[in-house]
Amino acid sequence: EQHILAGMLQRADFLEICLGHLTEEDFCFRNNHLLFSTIKKMNDNKEVVNFFSVEDYLQRTEQLEKAGGREYLWALVDNLKPNITNIEPNINILRACTIRRNISDACFKAANLCLFPEERSVPQMLEEVEKEVFSVIQKNRPKVLSSFNIQTCLLELAEKLEKTKDEQLRDRVSTSFPDLDKMLGPISRGELVIVAGRPSMGKTTFALNIAT
Repeated sequence: EQHILAGMLQRADFLEICLGHLTEEDFCFRNNHLLFSTIKKMNDNKEVVNFFSVEDYLQRTEQLEKAGGREYLWALVDNLKPNITNIEPNINILRACTIRRNISDACFKAANLCLFPEERSVPQMLEEVEKEVFSVIQKNRPKVLSSFNIQTCLLELAEKLEKTKDEQLRDRVSTSFPDLDKMLGPISRGELVIVAGRPSMGKTTFALNIAT
């Protein structure tokens, strides 16, 4: 946790990577949790993030002592020098610890449910246990790309292609099949093109005709 925070306080590239992969939940020590939350809030507000700006923010919001004080912040940047090659392994370790804690919490709740069922029936208990486990799985799924408007994307692509059409055509090779060129566009130089089909469909003849 300290290595991650030290990197975020000293390097913009660290900051971007960490904020893209971690949340407050990944920091189990209270002061580190507060530090990450503060850094994230400042970044969201487009504020500069470094040792001095974070210290000033914590002081203004009367949270500096809760975050460990100025000495703790200074120790992070003075003793821990960020190395970009270590960032991914450190993030993976931190995420693995979070997942293990989440699994442990779910198992603890399930065990309590079994020991103190109260008025719950066995099917109800199974359903609650399933919800706990499913919640852990949902929270820890790999991140996917955010959604986008397909119409906007296609219009932007069409506009970009139109602007660079002449230049693109100079760098492309015709298949000599006008209808195919019309559908797929000419082949880009250096492009790997896979011709697929069932046996005896004419793949080899087709490829040889293009080559000829």
